[in-house]
Amino acid sequence: MHSNIRHAHVFSDAFLIGFIMVALMTVVLPDVALAQQGARSVVAGVGVPKGAVSVSDSAITSGMGRLIAAGASEFKLPARIGGDGSAEVHTWSGSAYKPGCAPFLQTLLQSALTEAGYVVTRVDSSSENTPNAFDEEAYGTGWLNLGSADPRHQYFHATNAKKGETVVGVWFDQESRNRLVLVLGKAGFAAAPTETTVPEIRDPNVWVVNDLKNAAKGMPPATLPTFPKLAAKPKMVRSMIKDASGKPIAGRN
Repeated sequence: MHSNIRHAHVFSDAFLIGFIMVALMTVVLPDVALAQQGARSVVAGVGVPKGAVSVSDSAITSGMGRLIAAGASEFKLPARIGGDGSAEVHTWSGSAYKPGCAPFLQTLLQSALTEAGYVVTRVDSSSENTPNAFDEEAYGTGWLNLGSADPRHQYFHATNAKKGETVVGVWFDQESRNRLVLVLGKAGFAAAPTETTVPEIRDPNVWVVNDLKNAAKGMPPATLPTFPKLAAKPKMVRSMIKDASGKPIAGRN
């Protein structure tokens, strides 16, 4: 009798532990699934982590378009924002935002871009010039309410040589406001320079210019021709002119 009670008690404890584990998984897994299932970005043509709400206010999207164009200029990319000059703006807030989630969502987007054939370059805001997003008049960023409590925003650009497209983006992780913002816009595509082989030049009188800004760079010093001493003649100035090879030029002496 006591043995049956003890077994029932052990079974009850195991069932309770199992129920708690299932309950915890039910609470945790939806957030992971929320970040893994994404909508599509029209600008980049890739998935954006789910949970984002797209901003449709033209005053905001056009201002963010100017910010992206300024970023493209700073990063030495041709500035070209398609259509009306607007950018895409996506925000994660409320239950879609958790403190510390920004790196995870950024990695998801970077992976999606890489899989789509983009080469992603993150911009080090501490060492490179970036647009001043705090300039509300220039970029209409007043709606972000950027403050000193927000960490520095993170820019990046991604180029797809096969598609001939370049995308510029910036993340605003506003933990103080429980919000993450992603701005995406297209920049003009600039193909990477290709290396060419300079043909071998055998003519000693031909010089190959390797630096267009300094054609004489690397050129050996010119050899000056020698001139014989000319006999002085009264009331006459005498001279001798030779070409680069040292031969006298007819009619110039």
